Amino acid sequence: MRYYGKWFFTHLCISLVISVGTANGEKEDFPMNLVSVQNKNGAIEVRVGQRPVLVYNINTVLPPEGEPEHYKRSGFIHPLYSPRGEVLTDDFPVGHTHQHGLFFAWTRATFLGDQLDFWNQHNGIGTVKHIEVLDMADGSDAGVFKVRQQQVSLKHGPVLEDIWTVRVLNRANPFVIDFDIEQRGVTEEPVILDEYHYGGFAFRGRADWNEDAQDLFNSPMKVLTREGKSRDESNHTRPGWIASWGVAGDKSAGVAIMDHPGNFRYPQPVRVHPRMPYLVFSPPVLGKFVLQPGKVFHARYRVVLFDGEPETEILENLFLEFGKR
Repeated sequence: MRYYGKWFFTHLCISLVISVGTANGEKEDFPMNLVSVQNKNGAIEVRVGQRPVLVYNINTVLPPEGEPEHYKRSGFIHPLYSPRGEVLTDDFPVGHTHQHGLFFAWTRATFLGDQLDFWNQHNGIGTVKHIEVLDMADGSDAGVFKVRQQQVSLKHGPVLEDIWTVRVLNRANPFVIDFDIEQRGVTEEPVILDEYHYGGFAFRGRADWNEDAQDLFNSPMKVLTREGKSRDESNHTRPGWIASWGVAGDKSAGVAIMDHPGNFRYPQPVRVHPRMPYLVFSPPVLGKFVLQPGKVFHARYRVVLFDGEPETEILENLFLEFGKR
């Protein structure tokens, strides 16, 4: 019995590294007690142990066949996964081809007297591009990656530079991801963010929550805010956190996004679309503001990925914890 117990302990320690098959038939080792961050196939893939959490797209992704090439995009997160492995986001969705998983873009800005729109690519004014990976690190407490993006005017070239630092905590259920975004102008001219009803840090929910995708639609996205408001009541409220969820596979799963108390215009308004499954933390709802040359616009958000329906006590504790960071 003593010999068996010693063997079992040794075997258990060795088994902390699990061999996982990949699409090309190769084997990769993902330590169960580690958040792994890998640059592969034109994307950054993050796992907690052996379970996927997110994919950040480095390479430019082309739109589906039949859609115009101006919808091509890089510098966004899709898929996001629930702890049991359900995909929670959509990419190039029906009706809003310019939206992608988790993304950050301004919709209405003024630069050198011209109107800019980095969100709606079909307007032919601007877009957002991934530029480079700055850092990546596995970790027992968290895995981290840092990337540089640009919000680009098709007339003037790069206007804004965004540095994303994304930290995936080593938590099994729910998954917890902290975003730190620093934005600077890349010219000596100010950028005016005009008052508008959306634009900012955005989430696009999975395809079968999209009522415009008639061949895919299964059930609508539901919403609950920190204030207890539903989808119909939540648009342009300032909730602190907002959860969205729906049927994913044969059960429910969803995403909660949390606004940091240090953010500009905290608590920021949220744009919640009444029919399509997306929402945006959007400070321009409260009026215009100016990004001055040499100044940094700083925004922090916590994204929580859960199975089932939102548990308000868990979300509130994570929100309060995030506010202390």
